[in-house]
Amino acid sequence: MELKSEEELLLPWNEVKFNKSELNTMAELSIIIPVYNVERYIRKCLDSIQQQSYADFELLLVDDGSQDESFFICQEYAQRDSRISVFQQHNQGPSAARNLGIRHARGNYISFIDADDYIMPTMFAELIHGMKESGSDLVISPMTVEYVYFKNKRMLRPELAFDGKISISKEHAAEILSLFETALINSPCARLYKASIIQDHDIKMPDGVHYAEDLIFNIEYLKYCRSVFILNQSLYYYTKKKEGSLTTSYRPQQFHSVNLAHDKALEYLLGSVGIQGELEPKAYYIFVPNTIISFINLFYKDCPLTRSEKLAYIRSILNDQKVMDKIDKAYKPGLLPQLYKTLLQTRRTRFVYYTCKLYRYYKLSLQDLSRRTS
Repeated sequence: MELKSEEELLLPWNEVKFNKSELNTMAELSIIIPVYNVERYIRKCLDSIQQQSYADFELLLVDDGSQDESFFICQEYAQRDSRISVFQQHNQGPSAARNLGIRHARGNYISFIDADDYIMPTMFAELIHGMKESGSDLVISPMTVEYVYFKNKRMLRPELAFDGKISISKEHAAEILSLFETALINSPCARLYKASIIQDHDIKMPDGVHYAEDLIFNIEYLKYCRSVFILNQSLYYYTKKKEGSLTTSYRPQQFHSVNLAHDKALEYLLGSVGIQGELEPKAYYIFVPNTIISFINLFYKDCPLTRSEKLAYIRSILNDQKVMDKIDKAYKPGLLPQLYKTLLQTRRTRFVYYTCKLYRYYKLSLQDLSRRTS
């Protein structure tokens, strides 16, 4: 197997390509997967891609400095399938890995998958058909969440308020806002993008942002979309794992990433889409639960902060007038939304601290009980 360095790249540790797929003709679809310490899951992911009914793709696997056997598993698959290219880089996170994949993508369309997830055999055929038939610039397949930490796996299937084509216009402002309210727009996975939009406008995963970076990427992409198409079926399985995985561990500066992403969402929704009237408070409300989640983040067991540091962190946010101005403008019907908003408006640091700590403990207790009784 030939080892190739790429001189034009300016990464701290030059990325290296490990197969010869450049001999292939250009594929219509480029699939990009960041890979990091997923030896337990990646075979299922790769098998699900190779079983696709749609075959005109290239698969770019970007190993982000794995410490387990993930990279060697990628090499193994690349040796058997000429559509697969394997890249390796020093550990820089999934955003940098996806950006590397974007730079090397040659297809007309781009799609992302996480290496510990898997997809149904018709997913790419349905995504591409949806884009071509609807003439949309972005196609979304809702995700099914698979909870793998239970004794018997459990599935949470999405409930869609609508599907089909949505024009990016003031007339469809409610549907566009719903993409944000339901988190349909949050992830880059189970999506189909036009490579020309990404490349012509130099859209990249943001550097230095380690939470909500996918949402920021999608907001930037939406600025150049005329319409979005939502599939009416879930073809992507997102595996939710126990604590210790990237989505179930402490994230430093989570609030600041949430704040940045919400500001960009507001700029897009209020500016580009033209949301106003009763929809505007709902756009602000998206910030409320995400702020509370960022406080709950402080109570993951791998958080190194002391009690005093956690209290100081919460206090600094509750005393930020710009933050409170956004919370004051927020509104969503229902008892729970009002309780969440009121919790933050009290500005009582210790009350917020113990409420979030209690919630975290209660959630863990329920998960443990479910694991033992399922």
